[in-house]
Amino acid sequence: MSLQTPQHNNLHSQQGFTLLELLVVVGILAVIAGSTIFANRTQTIDNAKVTAAITEMQNIRHALLQYKTDNFEFPEQDSPADFYYLFQNDKDEDDTPDIPVWDHDYQAGWRGPYLSSGDSGLVDIGDNLDIDGSGKPYIINTSTMELQRGIPDPFSFKAVANGEEKPSASTPCDDSPNANNKCLLDWRMVGQADNDDPFQQKGRPYLAFDLDVREKARIVSMGPNGKYDIGAVTHCSSYVNTTDDLILCLY
Repeated sequence: MSLQTPQHNNLHSQQGFTLLELLVVVGILAVIAGSTIFANRTQTIDNAKVTAAITEMQNIRHALLQYKTDNFEFPEQDSPADFYYLFQNDKDEDDTPDIPVWDHDYQAGWRGPYLSSGDSGLVDIGDNLDIDGSGKPYIINTSTMELQRGIPDPFSFKAVANGEEKPSASTPCDDSPNANNKCLLDWRMVGQADNDDPFQQKGRPYLAFDLDVREKARIVSMGPNGKYDIGAVTHCSSYVNTTDDLILCLY
């Protein structure tokens, strides 16, 4: 009777991964590590922009309070995005100041500018958004629009089509000078007109609501998603940190 040769374990299986398999594993780990680094970097950038927005909102708050200290009241706003009165006091077409200049005898009047020009510009925000926060900044109700002296936040976005919260294939945002009434939340430099070429991409305008109602007065940034989400409020502090919008109560 012949003796059977003992079975030996496969030497190849004892050697572990082949070089090709190791390269595949290393490649997968590199992709995972790269994705993690990219995600962390993106989050860091977003956090930095949120911090910058909050700092800018605090500067606007200080300027608004100083303005009221000097003038005893806020002017009537043309739009929640309109901060012209923090930069200048000659908005009337006849160059007559809206507000009395600083009177040394009475220690009252406009003594700005309360903010430097910085990155401010002219923004087309539509006319549907009211000073109490109701409405949407993406809609034009009238045929005539005026650019507002606004302040852009650090979050960068393209303009949107009239009636849309973001450009879409069905209603593209036509940003050409001859189609300005079809495009909203677009910016121009101070001194430019509606039919001048706008910036292709810029931040959303900061908004000031209910300035004459102490418990509601607030400054708002549309936040990282570039959309206005809040609407009208009953009390400012109860809405802070509840949405993507950044809210800073004036008082």
